[in-house]
Amino acid sequence: MSQGKVKVPFWLIVFIVVFLFIALIVYIGSFGNVDLGVEGSLPKEFKEDRNKAQERHNKLFQLIEKQIEVRTLLERRFKVIYFGVRTLFVLLWIGLLFGGYFLGYIKDLEDILNYSEAILLIAFVLNFLCFGSLTNLQLTLQHIKNRLENWVYGKHISIQDQINKNQLELFQLKDSISKVNEPLSLVKTSEG
Repeated sequence: MSQGKVKVPFWLIVFIVVFLFIALIVYIGSFGNVDLGVEGSLPKEFKEDRNKAQERHNKLFQLIEKQIEVRTLLERRFKVIYFGVRTLFVLLWIGLLFGGYFLGYIKDLEDILNYSEAILLIAFVLNFLCFGSLTNLQLTLQHIKNRLENWVYGKHISIQDQINKNQLELFQLKDSISKVNEPLSLVKTSEG
């Protein structure tokens, strides 16, 4: 036996050649887009500067806070206006009753009930003449409520969708930043 020669099995040589050939085909087939980078390298969007991601995170966080404040203010304004409209109708009813009292038509509780029933009957007759049914009245009231919301919210009508979109982007940004920071911190601790 010769001491300088090591015999490599033929099947091992074939396996290595086939493996390298397949790896070359995959790399060429992907147009060189196979990322064989080390774990802990920055994603493509953060390769230039990690601070850009943190700045974007802070800006999104502040934007979401402002949008939530605006939404809260607009909801409060809408509730106040809507409550005011309902209060106006109750005050109109009370005003009609007081007007009847001062004109001498209402003298006791029975007259208040009778005139309240008469007001309701007149309201139902007007409703039937104008809208046709209670369902149409409900649709009309919903339409009026939507118009009032559009008037109150104005250009901020889709603020909830914007908040949801920004919160999703903020979550994805936090996730990307945490993925970037974890492997890098592991690399730093293993060096030190």
